[in-house]
Amino acid sequence: MQNSKSRQIIRFLGSGKDLTTSQIQRQFGISNVSATMSRVRSTVEQYGNWRMVSNPLKNGNGQRYSMKRVVLANPMIDVTHVESALA
Repeated sequence: MQNSKSRQIIRFLGSGKDLTTSQIQRQFGISNVSATMSRVRSTVEQYGNWRMVSNPLKNGNGQRYSMKRVVLANPMIDVTHVESALA
């Protein structure tokens, strides 16, 4: 059961949206967010093409989680060309 909730969170974050601790508790019915997000992080970062980002909320009550795609660059290519291609 917990595994399918982790997959749901990964799918949600993979769509470009982010989640706070309280949103994860409410939307997915997860009480131990820290353990779940640790599992999600290890799954997401396993192949090196995604990275989990977590930032503390301004009010100090939890975290904001998101996923960022990792772009691997060839060291032989000028970075300015890559940046302009991604813009």
